[in-house]
Amino acid sequence: MFLSALILVFIFCMAAAQAEDMTLVRQNLARLIHAQTECFKMEAFSKSARKEDLETAAHAVVGRCAEQSHRFKVYSAAHDFRNPIQFEAYWAEEERKDLEIVKRMIGIVRTQ
Repeated sequence: MFLSALILVFIFCMAAAQAEDMTLVRQNLARLIHAQTECFKMEAFSKSARKEDLETAAHAVVGRCAEQSHRFKVYSAAHDFRNPIQFEAYWAEEERKDLEIVKRMIGIVRTQ
């Protein structure tokens, strides 16, 4: 009986520790996403993004923010439940979405 109670206490403590770890992971992911988004915004509003065609400008903005994107990718991969092949497919889709978002940002800047 005592052993069962001890095991339950241990499981409860581990669950609480895992919940704290997940909160920390979520906070770090939010910080990394914010850094990437801010870089995209700053670069999309730069004068150099206005000189090229939309596709080239979007790729240039994403390229200038490669450091932030790489940090986000590495941290995400370390804390993701997918296997590496699934994660790479997921990440390729995320990069495609990022490029579309940057195109929209540049389009907004150009129409103002």
